[in-house]
Amino acid sequence: MRDQPGFAECFLPEGRALRAGEIFRSAGHAHSLELIAESEGEAFYRGVLAEKIAAFAAAHWQGP
Repeated sequence: MRDQPGFAECFLPEGRALRAGEIFRSAGHAHSLELIAESEGEAFYRGVLAEKIAAFAAAHWQGP
């Protein structure tokens, strides 16, 4: 997973995996969850998050 675009920046603080019991904070995830809650899911399925997910998938898809 380390080689996936954006994964290391998001899930490997200081370039390493979290240790057992270590607290993980992610402002980006928090913001996404707030958007989903405020829009009752619409941001994820049809809104700004859906657009970002689709754009990322289109940019990085390496299908058959």
